[in-house]
Amino acid sequence: MSRAIMTPKSVLSAEDFERIRSLDTCTVSTIPHEIAAEIPKVDAALIAEERELIELCRSPGFSLKKLAARLRETNPE
Repeated sequence: MSRAIMTPKSVLSAEDFERIRSLDTCTVSTIPHEIAAEIPKVDAALIAEERELIELCRSPGFSLKKLAARLRETNPE
């Protein structure tokens, strides 16, 4: 699933995010030292965002309209 970055761009560039996101367990990859410390923060932000979306989808008042609005807030691009 492809999605826009849901964290401030000052934390991790789109290119760095895509490079890290595309890693798999069968590949040896190098993560640039200058962004390595940011990975836990970005990971936590993505997990929190995912939890919020799951909660919205499971809520009694769920609608596609509410989901679309939430996704637009999160991904204004």
